Amino acid sequence: MLNQVQPGLHLNTGEIGYTTFKGRHTTTVRELIPLDLGGWVADTPGLRQLELMKMGREELITCFIEFRPFLEEFCKFRDCKHENEPGCNIKRAVEEGHISTRRYQSFLQMAHEFG
Repeated sequence: MLNQVQPGLHLNTGEIGYTTFKGRHTTTVRELIPLDLGGWVADTPGLRQLELMKMGREELITCFIEFRPFLEEFCKFRDCKHENEPGCNIKRAVEEGHISTRRYQSFLQMAHEFG
């Protein structure tokens, strides 16, 4: 799939198994691959899926690096969930275009999934 997404990678591929209809791992070393369209892909041997660990909302928000400058200035309420509270610096940054709406929605979705 990555070879199709970014021609020129020339990543080694294997055959699809007829019993399981799954691919076989050909990766032998861990590698972070930068993508021309932006972002990175982790190619690791023996890893079929990656799950996010559950974390609290305050831990999660620090993973959104573009939110960090707006967290340095505290929201009006110390226990702000960054959703509907008045005086929220994160919401203000989204409204002013400093944080993308798409990233903010991603944060909210993950925050709700984690509970």
